[in-house]
Amino acid sequence: MRKGLGTISEDWRIFDRDTLLHLRIPFSFYLFPIYFFSLCFATNIDWYRTLAIFIILHVFIYSGSNSYNSYMDKDEGSIGGLKNPPPTTKKLLHASIICDLAGLFFASLIDTSLAFALLIYIAASKAYSWHGIRLKKHGIFSWFFVLFFQGGFTYFIVNYFSGELPFQAWYSNYNLTGMAIASLFVGAYYPLTQVYQHREDISRGDHTISSILGIRGTFLFSFIILMLANLLLLFFLSHFFSVQFFIIYSTLIYPVALYFFSWYFDVIKNPAHANFDRTMQLNNLSTICMSSCFIIILFLILSQNNNPLDVILH
Repeated sequence: MRKGLGTISEDWRIFDRDTLLHLRIPFSFYLFPIYFFSLCFATNIDWYRTLAIFIILHVFIYSGSNSYNSYMDKDEGSIGGLKNPPPTTKKLLHASIICDLAGLFFASLIDTSLAFALLIYIAASKAYSWHGIRLKKHGIFSWFFVLFFQGGFTYFIVNYFSGELPFQAWYSNYNLTGMAIASLFVGAYYPLTQVYQHREDISRGDHTISSILGIRGTFLFSFIILMLANLLLLFFLSHFFSVQFFIIYSTLIYPVALYFFSWYFDVIKNPAHANFDRTMQLNNLSTICMSSCFIIILFLILSQNNNPLDVILH
């Protein structure tokens, strides 16, 4: 009898080990560069609000999206951040709802407009995965969809709500350019995260941008989009700040470029190199290098007028 009750208790425990793995909280690490890039160029930063937004996004909102996507996809092969994902259950759906509601609740304590913006993001994420709409299966459209919401729209959420500008002043060529750069960064890296999943995606009816382009085409496409992002970033930094910031960026991104080309040439020799491990290695390297770059630039911008630590602590 006790054993039966214990089994029931375990069945109703939503956040068990498998569910926690599917939340893929460490996978949110790969979205750090967009957060720090967006924060770099915010005006009159409120640091307490900034920290709260960081936690809301990376602990609750992204986890809700990850778990819902896992629940809908029911992947058996490797997915972003999980080489051997555990079986999916309805607990993932419940966990996704809890994470979403928690994120919206904490956001509403900061600003109801922030909560509304995050609600739009959550709805977009659900539309991407839900079988009733399943934007993910429309390769080119889903690529534009993801680059906007994970890139430009996230830039808006972080940059606007971390700062203290009214929207009329915030809405400018300066921030529209920032949104475009963030979108291009996501647009460049997103297809590479799909390069090892072609067979499983196609078997589900998901014609992703990477499966349409093929393995080599994915690398070439990502390279072109990243070059566009770099050119726009060069214009942005040289026009609004200093070209020295772009030199810092180029220096720190150099290891990523080396790895990218090394991986590409390995794939040409043997397509089996387009696998989970190599994808995660690129993600880890690019996240560390790009996040470091934008944190350094943030401190340099703050130090132009004040001691950055004084600004943050006060």
